Amino acid sequence: MSADFAILLAEMQADFIDELPDRCDRLEEGVMALEGKEAGAFDELYRQIHSLKGSGGMFGIPVITTICHQFESFISETNQRFDRKAGTKALAYVDLLRRTIAPKGRDAAGVTSIEQALELLRVDSLSGRASVLLVEPSDTLRRLYRDVFADKPMQMVMMERGVATLERMLHEPFDLLVISRELPDLNAI
Repeated sequence: MSADFAILLAEMQADFIDELPDRCDRLEEGVMALEGKEAGAFDELYRQIHSLKGSGGMFGIPVITTICHQFESFISETNQRFDRKAGTKALAYVDLLRRTIAPKGRDAAGVTSIEQALELLRVDSLSGRASVLLVEPSDTLRRLYRDVFADKPMQMVMMERGVATLERMLHEPFDLLVISRELPDLNAI
């Protein structure tokens, strides 16, 4: 990597970190809007989290991506019943994102501390349910799985492609993986 490129990347990362408090403020506003059942609040909050997740990866701060993956799953799971308790948990994700702003939030010890807090939040959010990652390219089979497991005590995340699944598994732990043998972009074996 050339020195000029490294300098440019460092400057972009610094700008991203400088913008992070404002982005966290907007996430908090989005959580409040979702709790208040405002029209379009879920879509806007999800978009903001998704954008932040991509930026964290692009600027070399994977802990932000990890938090955002789990945050997306949480709001997707609780969207239909988002109440004050869910709002409090959602704000805990924003607090973890705020911890990444300080340099110590991005060093090894800080990341470990954030990851431990994130795991506690994940376990608490599951309320004794298992987390299941289902990877199936067929929409029909995904619906069938969803219907079969609908009354089971689990949180199910569904995905269609193998490479995206691998990325997700790097950032979010699951109790069970159910995967189609053949995926469009990867052999499941």
